[in-house]
Amino acid sequence: MPILNIDVSAIHFNLNTLLDICKQNSLEFVPVIKSFSGVSNILEILDCSSIKTLGLSRLSTVNQVSKFRYNPLLTCISLVDQDRFTEAFFQFDEVYVSSEVALSSYISLAKSNPHKNIRLIFLVDCGDHREGLDPNKVYDLIAKHCKSVPHNLQIAGLATTLGCNYGVLPNEENLAVLESLSKRLELLLEHRIDTISVGGSVILKMILDNRLPSFITQVRIGEALLLGTIPAYSMDHPSLRQDAFSFSSSVVELDEKPNYPSFSQGLNALGKEYKTEAKRVILQGILDFGILDTDANGLSPKNANIKFCNQNSDYTMIEVYGDPKALPKHICFRPNYKSLAQALHSDFVEKKIVPKAYSE
Repeated sequence: MPILNIDVSAIHFNLNTLLDICKQNSLEFVPVIKSFSGVSNILEILDCSSIKTLGLSRLSTVNQVSKFRYNPLLTCISLVDQDRFTEAFFQFDEVYVSSEVALSSYISLAKSNPHKNIRLIFLVDCGDHREGLDPNKVYDLIAKHCKSVPHNLQIAGLATTLGCNYGVLPNEENLAVLESLSKRLELLLEHRIDTISVGGSVILKMILDNRLPSFITQVRIGEALLLGTIPAYSMDHPSLRQDAFSFSSSVVELDEKPNYPSFSQGLNALGKEYKTEAKRVILQGILDFGILDTDANGLSPKNANIKFCNQNSDYTMIEVYGDPKALPKHICFRPNYKSLAQALHSDFVEKKIVPKAYSE
């Protein structure tokens, strides 16, 4: 059975480092609970007095953090369908909005439940074209409905996500969209827009370069907390640890085999056509994990001279170079974010926790 080794002390180190980085830059750090929502040992690290806000991308995750000792503000950072507006309204302190249907629903819910306070954060598309509206559409939407917003419903902020869809990098030009819109809204609403949030670990590069505009008040981070990496730039953050996770697999078969099919060929089990550039006999190993466990394309071998050949639901085929006796019993890999997310959510991968070495 493949194993995902989790060093909680490394994650805790990254958490404290990110908190320090944000404090030095007058930013609120919001950890995003997504890929590790089912791992209680990681969730426990976030139950600390320094975390004021948690970003949740799934409504079901609320139950896992509802018993936190420090009662952070819970933000629903994902868009929900209209059948779940009521659930989001009652379970969260803050919700993200990008449609008139959502805004109208939350206004109605707030009027019917005057003792429930909730903050609205409007999603703005700043060029990566994931979720969010054009800035002018956001303004028009708020202008149309602001007079009907009850006292317990606050138009509190703007948010965008960069680097997640087309890999758009944050810069002064696309972030200035948020500043311009916030100023227009403050004149319209006659109150301050107190949250201007940027999501995506990619924003850390701008902070490293001392280029983050001062009007940004909050950053939402997931990948860098876990892996210590800055996506889109394909780089490690120099102040973070990259050793919190390792994926371990066993070789269940090792034999010389042709690297090409012996008879007529169709599509494989995953619907792909396998093509061989140079036909030859290789030393083929079979590892005890498949696509149901994690994506081999996102794994980098740490202790073996191998190359991935193919993958199906249960197994991963590799080519082994050099002396087969030098091949370790367990091959360890460094996962990227996609492979880590799959492994964390697979019931067929054992999660092995390194004993925690931290304290609140």
